[in-house]
Amino acid sequence: MGKGDNRDESGATFVRPPDTLSTKVRMGAGGVDSAVLDKAEALIASLRDDYLTWAAEDVTRLEDAMARFDAGTDDVETARQDLFRTAHDMKGQGGSFGYELVTEVGDRLCRLLEAIHGPPTPEQREAAALHVEAMRLVIAQRLEGDGGTSGAALVSGLERIVRKMNP
Repeated sequence: MGKGDNRDESGATFVRPPDTLSTKVRMGAGGVDSAVLDKAEALIASLRDDYLTWAAEDVTRLEDAMARFDAGTDDVETARQDLFRTAHDMKGQGGSFGYELVTEVGDRLCRLLEAIHGPPTPEQREAAALHVEAMRLVIAQRLEGDGGTSGAALVSGLERIVRKMNP
């Protein structure tokens, strides 16, 4: 695939959506004022340090819910829902603050939890625990963006675990 080409070797066309906020909103009359947009982007940037504190608190919530999920108590469904809700929130916030790997791992954890119906198997509990640990590592090591080679290795490991669980 060439630099400006949107086709791969098979001829499939790939659409690459823009990822800047200013390209996602209509500007000018009837749209968003560019000064307001700049102000919003500055506010998000100013909250970046706070994000790490919030994310660390979310990781603690994930770990608490994981402990309940892993214990296999009668309330395992509530624990699964708590895991899902926290992972979903983290997934939604990660990219906004430059932590796309949080979004990636959160999405994978959500999909894993959605596939669990009834009491989780030991393999499902282990896979969920590894996703929670991955999230903890991303925040603790401040793996911004996609996490580079460490992030790629982390995602690859999670993929292998899920594939092994669902051959």
